[in-house]
Amino acid sequence: MITSPFGSHETRKALFDCAILYVSGSSGAPINVISNLFKLERATNFHLFQYRVDYNPEVPSRALRFSMLKEHQDVIGNIYQFDGMMLFLPIRLEKEVHSDSCR
Repeated sequence: MITSPFGSHETRKALFDCAILYVSGSSGAPINVISNLFKLERATNFHLFQYRVDYNPEVPSRALRFSMLKEHQDVIGNIYQFDGMMLFLPIRLEKEVHSDSCR
């Protein structure tokens, strides 16, 4: 027997009934759309800090920028999100961080 992580059928129905959204247009053919959803819970004291990371001279390789940033885990910690330019941290850095890296 396969069991659902959402419990019984009644529990799943109650969960998904509250999230049903009906939208209709003025032309075209109707279609049914189903989406996957889940409730996101977060700690009440959670903060996310955004930093811009600049490289001088410019580093064109995104992989190299990731590698250079990883060298500074002692400053930024192990939990971060980085897209190559913007850095998101759950901690506030005490001051601007300037670093020299040789590649």
